[in-house]
Amino acid sequence: MAEGHFEGEILPIIQRNLAGTFAADAVIHDRETVTIGFVNFDPSGFIPIDDDNLGGDDANRLKNELKTITIPLTLSLPWHGHAWESYATGRLGYTQRFHDITLYEELDPTRDHEKLKVYSAFLAGGSHWDGIKNWRFSAELGTSIRRLEQEYIYNNSISQIFQPVFDGVLTNFSLNAWMLHPSLAMQYQKRWSKHKLKYRSRFSYMYGESFGSEIEPHKVNIGASSWRNTLYYAHPIGRALDISFAGQLSASRVDLTGNTNEAFQTPHYYEFGFDLLMGTGAYGEGWLDNVSIGLLFNYGSVLKGGSLVFNYNTY
Repeated sequence: MAEGHFEGEILPIIQRNLAGTFAADAVIHDRETVTIGFVNFDPSGFIPIDDDNLGGDDANRLKNELKTITIPLTLSLPWHGHAWESYATGRLGYTQRFHDITLYEELDPTRDHEKLKVYSAFLAGGSHWDGIKNWRFSAELGTSIRRLEQEYIYNNSISQIFQPVFDGVLTNFSLNAWMLHPSLAMQYQKRWSKHKLKYRSRFSYMYGESFGSEIEPHKVNIGASSWRNTLYYAHPIGRALDISFAGQLSASRVDLTGNTNEAFQTPHYYEFGFDLLMGTGAYGEGWLDNVSIGLLFNYGSVLKGGSLVFNYNTY
């Protein structure tokens, strides 16, 4: 009876949570930019709008616990034609979440501690087609390897009773996964007097499976998609020491399906960015196009709220 209950109800929950962790990590790193939120804040504290999707203490706590780093690199390939070009892109990613967990507080107020880390390596090839003025169409196929490491420290005297049962399944384990990432994108860009208006739409699908574990809860299938639509406007500010400065505004809507929908607890969310964009000129020729610092606001997902971010090689 207990075994049937585990296989019928508990097992799918464990597998969905693991699949959601891998899929969410893929979405977080799915952009040709490094985003490091080194200061997080709740915008509802100074914006007079009563809206739970804008932020809150729980979301701000989660973002402060969550740290991500993405290191991307894109290279042009020698295969090209009159209106198309090919490229290779790759990135290394790291995600961590360290947080305290309170269980059975009425019996023992001591907190347990969880450390969750995800390492990832992504490699892809693709091509751009620029056959229509101001438009660019892109197709890409990528693959990634991810490793999840979970460490749970049982400090609570009550939770310690369950440690022999949970260890190796729910806590204190590692798991690997491979994923495929086909994507399609289109982009419209209009320039005038050093101003720039750009619209970009990108649909990415992901499919994958876990490997390296023989226990049933860790045999995971991953299936999800994300569709990001972003509007950018860049306004020139000036130039100094061969570095161009511009203010950039951006607004994005991200639609999610499958495991990403479950992980972010929403079918869609919004992002709004306010950045100071600095072109590197000859200083970063061939590898670094631009760097920026700015504010990013997430609306509607578990990562809702504001962050101070640093970016480079922004689209």
